Amino acid sequence: MRDADRTREFVREGVAKALVSITGVEELRDAGDLKIRELGLLDSLGIVSLILALSEQFEIDIAPGEIEEEDVATPRAIAEFVRKKLGQGTH
Repeated sequence: MRDADRTREFVREGVAKALVSITGVEELRDAGDLKIRELGLLDSLGIVSLILALSEQFEIDIAPGEIEEEDVATPRAIAEFVRKKLGQGTH
C-alpha cells in the first residue's frame, strides 16, 4: 500500500471515528457520501466539536472561519479537508 493510500485510510478512519463519537450514528463509519448536514446529523455545535476533535486527533490547527459548509457536507468532504490540512490533498 502506498503512503498516500495509507494516509487516506488513516484520515478516513479518524474522521469516521470523530463523527460517530459526536453524532452517535454508527452508520457514518461507511457512509462517505452521506449528506450529514442536510440530514441534520451535524449542527453548528457539532461542527465546533468536530473541529476540536479533528484538531486534536490529527494535530492540525483549524480556525473556525477556515472551514466552509461544503467542507462538512459529507464524511468524504471532511476527510479531504483534513488531508489538505495535512498536505496530502487529492492526488
